[in-house]
Amino acid sequence: MRPLYSIFFFIMALGSLFFAGQVRAEVPANLKVDRLAAWCIVPFDAKKRGPEDRAKMLARLGIKRCAYDWRGEHVKDFEEEILQYKKHGIEFFAFWAGHDEAYKLFEKHDIHPQIWRTLGSPTEGSLEEMVSAAADSVLGLAKHLDQMGCELGLYNHGGWGGEPKNLVAVCE
Repeated sequence: MRPLYSIFFFIMALGSLFFAGQVRAEVPANLKVDRLAAWCIVPFDAKKRGPEDRAKMLARLGIKRCAYDWRGEHVKDFEEEILQYKKHGIEFFAFWAGHDEAYKLFEKHDIHPQIWRTLGSPTEGSLEEMVSAAADSVLGLAKHLDQMGCELGLYNHGGWGGEPKNLVAVCE
């Protein structure tokens, strides 16, 4: 009787391997590789890659979009980053915090990334006054970006300005 159990379990295991490849969940559209964007790969890269190596890395990984996060030492590389992304088929999808030099390069190279900013956190006044102050703080930038063909993206990074209900109120 024992050999029959072994044969039964062997057949079940083999059958499960055969059917495992056929029972796959559909990957949600927003998680497909062509929708993903690399983020924070510049300032937090342990290997401190330059623009060319970074673009090659993204291409090798099959990532076609990058949200560019930077620090002061990266300003000199903005244009080379744009050129390398174009060369390797990487979309310059978003840019963190904005920078006047970057804005000039976006116009020069005819790219229109989203500009990602955290919203400030007013500390005084009624809720209505705080919402108004926060909206006023980004209105000029939003108008400037609109003229450039770029979108302003406000994101959550903690504090009052990162609370979803406050982000929505400011946008409204």
